[in-house]
Amino acid sequence: MGAVVAIKKRGFKNIKAKFFRAMHMYLSVFFLPWVLAYIATGIMYISGFNQDAGATKQSFILERHIDKKDDLLPALKEHAKTKGLRVPDSKPSPIKGESLSLSLATPGYALNIISKNNQTTISTIERNFLGVMLMMHKSKAGMLVNIFAIAFGISMVLMYLSGFIYTAWCKHYRKSSIITLVAGFVIFFFLFWLSL
Repeated sequence: MGAVVAIKKRGFKNIKAKFFRAMHMYLSVFFLPWVLAYIATGIMYISGFNQDAGATKQSFILERHIDKKDDLLPALKEHAKTKGLRVPDSKPSPIKGESLSLSLATPGYALNIISKNNQTTISTIERNFLGVMLMMHKSKAGMLVNIFAIAFGISMVLMYLSGFIYTAWCKHYRKSSIITLVAGFVIFFFLFWLSL
């Protein structure tokens, strides 16, 4: 009877190990492009690049000054039609830090109007693929990218958990692993505490 229970336990342990090994492997392979993208663009952000790196920009000063909020969108569309500029199919939104402004934007292209100091300026920004990738750090690369970024974050937690479970929390190195984990947390919080 004891032998049967031992065989069942061993069988369950093998199934559990296979499941967590498969989860770990497939999540890590599927999300590898996301890992590489976040690493590359994160290093670029820290190094001073932003979403407008390599972007094509144009700027136009209107002959007449726009002083009413309701006149911004018609003036923007009229100017875009006159100059043959692309008009993004997006909801108009104000530009942060500008009181009389409007933006029609997608992650790759923005058409903006700003009116201040008795002058109205229309500008365009056309971002390349890298610029759009850099925008994912601000969750502005589009809804689908944001959904996958959240899924990627959840998968990172699952990858770590499945790795811990699969290795049975480093059976032969449990003590040194726990010390390393504690050291990681201490350094993490200490570095952010220094930045306060």
